[in-house]
Amino acid sequence: MTTAVLILSGGRSRRMGQDKAQLPLEGLPLLQWQKNRLQQAGFQVIHGIADNFPGYLGPLAGIEAALTKHPEIQRWLVLPVDMPSLSVEALHGLLNAQPIDAAVISYKDQPFPLLIRQPEQAVAVLQRWLVDANGRRSVRALIDQLGTESAAMPLNNEQFNNINTPEQWRQFKEVELT
Repeated sequence: MTTAVLILSGGRSRRMGQDKAQLPLEGLPLLQWQKNRLQQAGFQVIHGIADNFPGYLGPLAGIEAALTKHPEIQRWLVLPVDMPSLSVEALHGLLNAQPIDAAVISYKDQPFPLLIRQPEQAVAVLQRWLVDANGRRSVRALIDQLGTESAAMPLNNEQFNNINTPEQWRQFKEVELT
């Protein structure tokens, strides 16, 4: 079964004040750092796919673009670039979660990381929402719509924190460097 990781990196980064994908981490832009570590863990990594819908429609448009551009991929692990503390073990936890017929798997109360096991079903929902000016735009709404199973939470819940502000980035770097 073909599996890929989709790194979402097309956000506006308003609270950060600069493109989060370009934040420096260990001498690399954050996006490249994420890509490298996930590839080293054996994952096929996809990022930077242009949205199929005009205007900024959020992460759902990025997910839809990846799923439609790569129909050969049967399982997608989706995560935002701004979760550098997310462990590879947490991704494997989703891949190994039961039941195997669930359309999507996530950790309880966490929209990311997200495992999409039925991409065709997700694409149908996403395209319906994205063509509608009043369509839903939330990953949590997608999870609710497709029906999900929750994987058992890893012990370290801090790894699910997004880094959205310069202060959060500073705190992350302080912890990362110690």
